[in-house]
Amino acid sequence: IHVDDLKKELIEIDERVNKWSEDKLRENYFENKEELKAQLAIVPAIRVWCRKQWENRIDTLYLEHKSKFDMARCRMIRISDKELAWEIYLRIKEGEVEFGKAAREYGEGEERNNNGEFKYQQASALPFGLGDVLKRLEVGKITKPLRMSKWFCVIELLEYKKSVLNENTSDDLLAGQLRIWVAEV
Repeated sequence: IHVDDLKKELIEIDERVNKWSEDKLRENYFENKEELKAQLAIVPAIRVWCRKQWENRIDTLYLEHKSKFDMARCRMIRISDKELAWEIYLRIKEGEVEFGKAAREYGEGEERNNNGEFKYQQASALPFGLGDVLKRLEVGKITKPLRMSKWFCVIELLEYKKSVLNENTSDDLLAGQLRIWVAEV
């Protein structure tokens, strides 16, 4: 967010606040509209401050952390029995059973309730280090059973998007720098 964007955001805040009634202000513990405006302006102002502090480091920060921003969606079947995991894998490969149905019937993890699917999210946030496995997998392909913790897992990559340096990524990187700065203070 740049200064011009901050000005636009403050105008939008002003317009939203002007729609609030005095009763709604009191219900939300604000004395008046100016107090509410001041509270709402804090976040955009912090983003501008962060950009002024660390904008010159965004490219370096991105290169250091870019894999954390890769996005993925996958399905997984977790099974404690190695032989059963291999049987399920082979049945899926041969087209005898659909992945989601196998996940519901044989999966032992909570994801079985959603056809084994993990929603679209940062790959680094996926459990069991799945993000690292997915980086090497092609969309639509499944893995042979992999040992992950106490489980044997069959994984299917549904979607994978490499990170790009854009405004959202920059804001996330700057927010990370702010957290580091606050922890040091």
